[in-house]
Amino acid sequence: MTLELIEEVAQWALITAALYFIFAAYTERTREAWKVPFAKRRWALLAALALAVGAVQVGEEVLGGESRHRRIDFAVHSFTRSSIL
Repeated sequence: MTLELIEEVAQWALITAALYFIFAAYTERTREAWKVPFAKRRWALLAALALAVGAVQVGEEVLGGESRHRRIDFAVHSFTRSSIL
């Protein structure tokens, strides 16, 4: 269980970091006006990306029936879905 948790957290961190670096490279090369706001809000962007990746992972587990905490994960998935749609 502990190894599974470490693997899942590492996967989330890798996806979040990849998305962050892709966005950073995009703003560096194509959007000159975004450089300063991007640098100022770096931690907010990382937090938003981490939450988005977490929501996608929970959604995958709920829809795939792999969730260990079915009620909690289903409630999180329902809230995320109702907030977006």
